Amino acid sequence: MPDDVQSKDSVVKAVADEIAMLRRELQQASASLNRIEKRLRFNFPDYPKPSPRKSGKAPGDEIVSAKDRDELLRYYEAILDAIKGNGDSGFRGAVSKLSDADVAALAYELGAVPSRKAGRKRAEEAIRRRAQESMLLQARRAEPDSG
Repeated sequence: MPDDVQSKDSVVKAVADEIAMLRRELQQASASLNRIEKRLRFNFPDYPKPSPRKSGKAPGDEIVSAKDRDELLRYYEAILDAIKGNGDSGFRGAVSKLSDADVAALAYELGAVPSRKAGRKRAEEAIRRRAQESMLLQARRAEPDSG
C-alpha cells in the first residue's frame, strides 16, 4: 500500500512539474510573438493592431434561468429557513444547490442586483444581504410594541 501512495505522489509531482514547464514555455513563446509583432508594427505602420481582449462571455452565451419568479421566491424561503436552522453554513448549503443562472435570477428578483447577468459571487452576497434584512425585519415585527 505505501508503494501505491508513493507512486501516486510521484505521478502528481511529475504532472505538476510538466505543467510548470509548459507554462514557462508558453510565456516565452508569447513574449517572442509580442516582440515580433512590435517589430512588424514599427516597420509596417499599416500592420493591423491586435484586437482588444474581451473579458467574460460573448453576448448571447449567458445561461438564463428557466425558473419563474414564484419558484425563485420559494428557493429564497428555503434559504431563509436554512439560515434560521444552520446560520451561514445553512446559507452556503442552500445556495450551492442552485445553478449560477438561478442565483443571479434570484438576486435580480429580490431587487438586490440591477441585472440578471450578475456574477455568482456578487449575486450570492446580494442574496445574503437581502436575507439578513428580511430576518431583521421579521425579528422587529415579532417584538411587542413598547409604547
